[in-house]
Amino acid sequence: YLDLLRGEVGEGATDPAMLVDKSDLDALANSAAKLQNPNDAELLGWYYYSREEFKTATKWFQTAYKLRPSPKAIEGMVVSMKEDGEYEEAEELAYKNRRKDPLILKAYLEVVSIQLLEGYGTEMDFKRLSRFANVVQDLFCSLGARVVAGRHDAVGMPGHGSCHQRPFRAIAIAPAAEDRHRAA
Repeated sequence: YLDLLRGEVGEGATDPAMLVDKSDLDALANSAAKLQNPNDAELLGWYYYSREEFKTATKWFQTAYKLRPSPKAIEGMVVSMKEDGEYEEAEELAYKNRRKDPLILKAYLEVVSIQLLEGYGTEMDFKRLSRFANVVQDLFCSLGARVVAGRHDAVGMPGHGSCHQRPFRAIAIAPAAEDRHRAA
């Protein structure tokens, strides 16, 4: 019986047009709570996420995480909190867990980008902005290092040097150089 419910709720999570009966959701919730089943709690989280019931989704992902910590439960909490407008909480959770799964890292980059580009949440303090820049820098370096290491000899490019030569510095200097030309 529970396997049928899981299939139904899973299908409902991927197809918003499919409605799952409340008694079926309650039965699966009972399994998650009383039988301490983290998979059922996580499935309910994704179901409610797909229905844009983000607070309920967050609650189920938290339940799943308490029963068995997993990257998918963390990812679910982060994206649900983000969609519910809890940007700083989502950011903190994603930052602390960004190395556990690429999707958590992606969620971290998204939640901070939303705050920076769309102006949600409070003004970002230097510490948070700095750690975001470091994460982006680390990501840039690892990708850049792989590309350069694998391709520089083939295309006649010299090595790119240390990743600690921050490209952000070059970006920050470029406008000042342009301004000097205009002033001259």
